[in-house]
Order: sequence, then C-alpha cells, then structure tokens
Amino acid sequence: DIFVFSSSDKGKSFEKTKIDTELLLIAPKIYASSKEKFILFCSVGFENNFLLYYAESADGKNWSKLKVFEPAESFSNPFIPVLYKSNGNDYVVFQSQYLSVETNQISYQLYLTKKNNEQWTVPVLLTDRKSLNQKNTKGFFEFQNQRPNMINFDSENYIAWERSENKDTSIWFAKFSENGIIPGSAQEITSKANASRPIFFEYQNDLYLTWFDDRTGHQSIYFAKKTGEYWEETKLISDKN
Repeated sequence: DIFVFSSSDKGKSFEKTKIDTELLLIAPKIYASSKEKFILFCSVGFENNFLLYYAESADGKNWSKLKVFEPAESFSNPFIPVLYKSNGNDYVVFQSQYLSVETNQISYQLYLTKKNNEQWTVPVLLTDRKSLNQKNTKGFFEFQNQRPNMINFDSENYIAWERSENKDTSIWFAKFSENGIIPGSAQEITSKANASRPIFFEYQNDLYLTWFDDRTGHQSIYFAKKTGEYWEETKLISDKN
C-alpha cells in the first residue's frame, strides 16, 4: 500500500490517505501537474522487470486506481519518472534500459513524453547522438544516463542530468523540445571528477545550476551561473571530513 499525507493548514497537521493495492510498489513520487492535479508515480516489480504505474487526484485525498503508465509500457525497466511543467504543458522524463544493436550491451537512457489533449505522446529518446557535443566521437549507447532536472528559462526548456562512462560521472546540460535535444546545445558542465544530482534554480533573472562533486577528494557542492553560452563556476560548501 501507499500512504499519502496532505495538509490544509500549512503543515500544522496532516491527513493520511491510503491507496489500496496488492501490487509490490517501490519508489513513489508525487508531482503537481499543470492542470492542478496531483500525479503519483511508482514502480512495480514483475519477476525480472519493472513497470511504471500512476494514479491521479484533484485534492491529494481521493485517488484514481493505479494503472500502467502507457507511454513506458513497452520499455525495458522504466524507472524514476520526473514530471516537468512548462507553459501549461506536462512532460515526463524517465530512464529505461536501451539495448545497443552495435554492441549488444545495455545502457540506461532518458526518454521524454508530453501530454497532448489528455494523451501522452510516444516517448522520444533524449540522450541520443544529439545529446553529445561534436568533440565526442563515442556512441551515445556507451554512456549511462540518470537523474534529470528540467527548467523553463527565457522561454527555453533546459535539462541537466548525470552521464557516466565506466566509473566517471559528469553533469551534462542541453536545450530540448518535445522532439528531443536541440542539436548543438549539449554541453559537458563537469569533467574533473564524479559529479551528481544537478538542480537548476533561477535567481534575479539569471539561470544557475548546482551539483555535488568530489574533485578535491571530498564531496563538495558547486554551482554555476549561465552567462551567454558559458557557465561561471563557484564552490559553495566542502566536506573536509
């Protein structure tokens, strides 16, 4: 079962709602959609495979029945969906296993679906060749991708995510539309160490990106300000323990 806690008095008290199900659920996540509804996503395990399920609610208390998230139904082990609102539209980015025809190896790639007239579009592959810069000659399927974060800034949709090769993980950034990554917009933000958990924020009409990395041998928090096509980086906090 899943329990949802809602408050009508700014967090002074909470009302518990139970979503009954016989399914084996993991990793529940709740988002507010552009249509003023709540969407709850969770993963359901079936033998050696995961499926994404979801339920909707107008008030956080009365929930629809859990059902398969149709756009990801035919994908291999879809996981950790992130709902993103932009200009009255809802987008969902999720990660799923991708089997390379060239190498016969499995990698995790990111996919995007958009809600049009109450129907979700067929997912497009976000982390394809367009998500690599021109200097990178490797195949996109040689990289693992996860933990996307999105923002709309100056009427543009931006995405940042973790991309790893072997043991090294870096933060990447790109512009995107409902058709995927916009060619020529992808940038590798970090390349000096293992970096993780990118988060966008806007402050005084400027776009910033923050993340963790261990380039000094300790986990530190960095952030960067977008200046034109470049990023100005600053270290915020360092764990010296």
